[in-house]
Amino acid sequence: MPSENDKYNEVIIVIIAGIIIFWALIGCIVYFIMQYQRRRFQHAREKADLQSAFEKNLLQSRVEIQEQAFDQISRELHDNIGQQLSLAKLNLNTLKTIASQQDQDKIESSRELISNSIDQIRNISKTLLGEKINSIGIAEAIKNETERLNKTGIFEVSFTNASPTFELNPQKEIILFRMVQETLNNIIRHAGATHVMIRIGYEGTLLKIFIQDNGKGFNLETERISGIGLLNMKNRAQTIGAVLNITSAVDQGTTVEIILESS
Repeated sequence: MPSENDKYNEVIIVIIAGIIIFWALIGCIVYFIMQYQRRRFQHAREKADLQSAFEKNLLQSRVEIQEQAFDQISRELHDNIGQQLSLAKLNLNTLKTIASQQDQDKIESSRELISNSIDQIRNISKTLLGEKINSIGIAEAIKNETERLNKTGIFEVSFTNASPTFELNPQKEIILFRMVQETLNNIIRHAGATHVMIRIGYEGTLLKIFIQDNGKGFNLETERISGIGLLNMKNRAQTIGAVLNITSAVDQGTTVEIILESS
């Protein structure tokens, strides 16, 4: 018969085995819970990545469609409307040779108006055409845009290029220029400004474009900032990975800063 000591040892062994089995079960449960949470987190991350990729592709498609529309309008202005105005100018030149002095003065005035319209159409056509922007570079494209605006007399524009020569991805360059155009368009429509300052600068590998106006401004906290113009800017910034900062205050104008990592 087993002794009391043997029975005691058997009890100890059973207890130890029970403890081991208990902790093994706890370990298995914890392991399976962790695996489940890991798979759940991975699934959520994959879902978020897919959503992000979808939104990025959607934004990219919208920007590409807009750019195609810009190119089409640019070529239409240059090839069709510009050509028709040139023919009208030639017809006026012909009429001028047979018209009376009074009519000649009117014809000359009309001819000058047409010439100015042709020049403006050419300038607008150049700023709409993406290929032109890539060929001259964004700094020169912005400079040309400021010169065009100064000629209109809507407001005074000062431009400073404080950056060295830099390279950008051609598509990013076009989108960045469109953001500058959109900013200037918003100033024309809403700001009531008399002076606009544009500055291009470099900080390390970051390209910074700074646009400031002396218009009426608005309260960023109380006024709901919306509209197609701002939405386009936000979409374009997101598409090229740029940072868009807007600061404004009532009667103190608005400042727009665009920051982009250079190529």
